[in-house]
Amino acid sequence: MRYGLVLGGLRHIPGRVLRLGQRFDFIAALPSELSGGERERFGQLMREEAAASVDLIQVLFGKRKPTLFRKRLVVAYPNGA
Repeated sequence: MRYGLVLGGLRHIPGRVLRLGQRFDFIAALPSELSGGERERFGQLMREEAAASVDLIQVLFGKRKPTLFRKRLVVAYPNGA
């Protein structure tokens, strides 16, 4: 199971949340109302996290034997700034 934090009504993730939330697998800030593109990006994030959860379960229960395990840092900025 992956653990994430979704912050509603915020345009960005406050620094203190990043400091205190380092153990989360993902943190997302969402404005009060999402545009079509924002909805799609959030939906894609949820699909990717669900797929990662399935992969982890398969590894933890011995159904797959990995040769590489890696976490990737992804940082997105509003309006591509």
